[in-house]
Amino acid sequence: MNARPIAFWTATALIGSETLAGGITDLIHGRESVVAGRPVVDVVTQLGYPVYVLRILGILKVAGAVVLFLPRLPRLKEWAYAGVTFELTGAAASHVLRGNGARDVLTCLILTAFAVASWALRPPSRTLQALPSEAASPRLAGQGGLAGQRLLCLAHDPNAACATRPGWGMACIMPGAGDTERSMTQ
Repeated sequence: MNARPIAFWTATALIGSETLAGGITDLIHGRESVVAGRPVVDVVTQLGYPVYVLRILGILKVAGAVVLFLPRLPRLKEWAYAGVTFELTGAAASHVLRGNGARDVLTCLILTAFAVASWALRPPSRTLQALPSEAASPRLAGQGGLAGQRLLCLAHDPNAACATRPGWGMACIMPGAGDTERSMTQ
């Protein structure tokens, strides 16, 4: 078996399980390490946040963890990874700003590394695919982005046929000379 899927599932299992357990702990006002450690209410108030933030974080963490484990749902997965990353880096920053120990900060940053690793190692079936080309829609002409690039292509040769290609950017077929393809933006 390839090392990449093993690394992906290891990182995903760790960050997904931690996010799920953390969400449930937040919702039931449990302890930091599920059955041990300080109560999460004490942690959150020591960081300067109101207790009700635990309910909000708990719901979002549970939803994010479920999405990370489910197949497909690439857009929701992007949001879940972003949410986990924001929550963990925000927690690390809060610990630093409150003068808490390096252990609290490092724990958050190590978990952030697992979230980033899981995101970076995703198989193609779990990634968000490119959106349809703006160049295909004439109503977008002149609004910047790929449509703006299409105008550049047409300014070069008004008879050019333009399209986008993954990894290429805007590609134009120039009439004449054997209809050679040129890339306007690579």
